[in-house]
Amino acid sequence: MQKKPFQYEHVLLLREKLRGRDLILFSVAFDSVLRKSDLLTLKVQDVIDNNGAPKARETKVMAKTGRKVTWALSPFTSQAIVDFVESEGLRPENYLFPGRKQGEHLSGIQYSRLVKRWAMVCKLDHKDFRTHSMRRSKLSIVYEKTKDIEVCRQLAGHQSVANTSLYLNISANNALDVVESLGL
Repeated sequence: MQKKPFQYEHVLLLREKLRGRDLILFSVAFDSVLRKSDLLTLKVQDVIDNNGAPKARETKVMAKTGRKVTWALSPFTSQAIVDFVESEGLRPENYLFPGRKQGEHLSGIQYSRLVKRWAMVCKLDHKDFRTHSMRRSKLSIVYEKTKDIEVCRQLAGHQSVANTSLYLNISANNALDVVESLGL
């Protein structure tokens, strides 16, 4: 069973409530739609240029598929990253999400615990949320607002629209609802 995505109102609530590393992790996970393995291994130089300014867009080769995915950070996330990197004294070669041990990134288990905690902040059942919920959140919101499956496919780095439809749990009934809403 697929885990639930966070809804738009949850994203707004978490951006208001979270601070420091948790805010950056949540915001970059939401904006980038990266899988856990790609997200946690981001380095400061992946999101901040040589002049200390946030990168408007970034392309990353996904570890799981070997395909490139391009993502953009929102102005909110960009500013939060700059503030966080400065306050933590992180250098370009440092992991953006440092782990407990020197030179290591945040572990997948720690990230999983944080996602569950974020669900509880939103007064949601934490059992319905996992790290992959973060990847699905932006895609679900974009699809809900635009009904553009191709945009979602590109954001996710999926090879086919069929995969994205399955991923977002879009059924034939959803497609008929869209057609009906258009009056066609």
